[in-house]
Amino acid sequence: MSFMLFSVLLFAQSNAILLEGGTIIDVESKTIQPNTYILLENGIIKTISKQPISVSSDTERLQLNGQFVLPGLIDAHIHLFQSGGLYTRPDALDLREYHPYEEERSWLKDNAGRLLKRYLRAGITTVIDVGGPLANYAIRDQYNNDSSTPNVWLTGPLISTYQPAAFQIDDPPIIKINSPEAARAMVRAQLPYKPDLIKIWYIVRRGENPSTNYDIVKATIEESHKNGLKVAVHATQLNTAKLAVKAGADILVHSVDNPIDQAFVRQLQTSKTVYVPTLVVSRKYLEVFGQNNDLSYDDFTLSDPTVVGSLFDLKHLPPQDLSLIHI
Repeated sequence: MSFMLFSVLLFAQSNAILLEGGTIIDVESKTIQPNTYILLENGIIKTISKQPISVSSDTERLQLNGQFVLPGLIDAHIHLFQSGGLYTRPDALDLREYHPYEEERSWLKDNAGRLLKRYLRAGITTVIDVGGPLANYAIRDQYNNDSSTPNVWLTGPLISTYQPAAFQIDDPPIIKINSPEAARAMVRAQLPYKPDLIKIWYIVRRGENPSTNYDIVKATIEESHKNGLKVAVHATQLNTAKLAVKAGADILVHSVDNPIDQAFVRQLQTSKTVYVPTLVVSRKYLEVFGQNNDLSYDDFTLSDPTVVGSLFDLKHLPPQDLSLIHI
C-alpha cells in the first residue's frame, strides 16, 4: 500500500492526524525542510512546525521517517469516456471496422474503477472530467465514496455547436444544440444528476463564422450561472476563446491556436477566467497515429497495459489514410 493511499484511509477514519518527521519543500524560502510536523484537522492543514506539536490523545500519529509530503495533484482535464487508447476516438481516426466502438465503451465502464486507481498511484487525488455521457454520473457517485480512487468532479454531455457522426449514438458524450432555447433546456436536463460544472464544445468549422453560435454559448452560460454552476469551454481558436470569455466562461480548458495578445490577457484578468493549458494533445495524437510513440518508464508502469498496448496496433493493421484524421 502506497503512502498516498494509506494517508487517504487515515483521513477517512480520523478527525485529526499528526504527520511527524516528514520533509517538505518550502516554496517561499525555496528550501527543503526535513523533520517537519504537520497537524491536520478534518482534512485541513492547521499547523506546520519544525518543533513537536502537542496534540490530544485521540489524534492519529503517523511517522514519516523523512518521506516527502506533497499536496495531492489535480488533473483538471480528463474524459472517462476516453481510454487514451487507439480506438477511443473514432471521430479522430475511425477504426471501428477492426474494433467496434461499443466494445470500447463497454470496456471503459467495466474498468472505470481500475483506471481511476491509476490516477491515485500517480499522486493525482482529484480529477475533473470535462465532458462525457450521462452514464458517467453513476461512475462518479460510485467511486467518490471509495478511498482508493481520486475525487471525481464532472459534467455530462458537451453542449456543442457540432456533433461528430461517430458520436451519434445512445447516451452520446457530445450533443449538438441548434438554438439558445435548446441550450438552456440541455443545462436543465442535467440538473437532476447534480453536475459539478457544465461544458461547452465551441467548435467553428471551416467556412463558419465564430459569432454564428455565440448566442448558444451565451445562453448555456447564463442558464448554468442561474443554477449556480460554473462553465468550462473548449475554444481552441483565439477568436472563439475571446467570445467564450465575453459570454461569461469560467474556464477555458485548452490553449489556443495562435499567440495570445494583450487584449486577451486583460480580458482573462478582468473576467477571472481560468486558463487550463493542454500543450501536448495534438502532438500525442500525431505520435500515435504516425507510430512514433515516445513512451516513458512511467507510461508503462502506471498506465493500463491494454490501453498502452493498443497504441502499437497500427503496426499490424492495414495502412490507414492519415489524411482523414480530425484532431
